[in-house]
Amino acid sequence: MVFSTWLIYTITTVVYIAVLFLFFYRRHKRQDEQLTQFLEDAKKQLAQHKEQAHTQANHKVIKAFELIKRLQQVAEDLEGQAKQEYDQIIEDAKTEKKEIIEDARKKAQEILMSSEDELEQYKEERRREIEKNLVKLVMSVTEKVVERSLTYEDHVELIHEALEEVKQQKEHL
Repeated sequence: MVFSTWLIYTITTVVYIAVLFLFFYRRHKRQDEQLTQFLEDAKKQLAQHKEQAHTQANHKVIKAFELIKRLQQVAEDLEGQAKQEYDQIIEDAKTEKKEIIEDARKKAQEILMSSEDELEQYKEERRREIEKNLVKLVMSVTEKVVERSLTYEDHVELIHEALEEVKQQKEHL
């Protein structure tokens, strides 16, 4: 009779742990999907910023060429001076284009770094929350299975054992 009761409690505990594992695994998987979507959105924003920077740079270069053409038409007799101005404007436009592209790259890098930091913070918060919930759950299940209160040391030992089992199971998956 005692062996049968022990067997029932053991099976019940294993079933509870399996259900808990499935629950937390599905929740973890959902959070990973959310993080992936967040990163995809950040990459899309980065691509949009790059495209806008290229468009602005090209627009400014086009304006510079139009200005140069007007200057040549108006001042044909000052061709030497216009040539110098033309060369200077082209160099400035290229420099400005490079600066705009570099600025866009810096902003994109900042966005990427920021999103990576936020992602790490989010992951860490979720891990802490899962561990906290797991500790509460393990304590509750343990008290029900053992049908007595455990000492602090007993709780700590059971929690560490359960965490190690979950980590090992996660590695096997």
